[in-house]
Amino acid sequence: MSTKEVPHIITNEEIERINALGFEITGSTAPLVDFLNEYFAGFHIGEYLAALENLLGSLTQVTTTKELSFHESPPPMLIIQYYSDDNEDDQLGLAFS
Repeated sequence: MSTKEVPHIITNEEIERINALGFEITGSTAPLVDFLNEYFAGFHIGEYLAALENLLGSLTQVTTTKELSFHESPPPMLIIQYYSDDNEDDQLGLAFS
C-alpha cells in the first residue's frame, strides 16, 4: 500500500490567526492565501509564526513590530521581519529577518 502525504493547504482561517499574532501583512495584489498556496505550498506558516512569537516575544520589554510582506514578481518572495523598537541597541535590541 502506497501512502502519499498531502501537502498542507493554507486557509483564510490560518491568515486570520497570523493577523491575530499582530503581523502587518503587505504585498502583492493577490490574496496572501492564494500566493502562499501557489508559491509556498506545504509551508505551515501559521505554526512557524506562532513558534517565532513564542521564542522571541519574551526577549524584549519594548514594543515589537511584526511584518509579513510578499511579492509575486520573479522570484516570488516572502519576507518575515520581527524587531523591537530598540533594535539598534547592541545589548537589548531584537531583530529577526
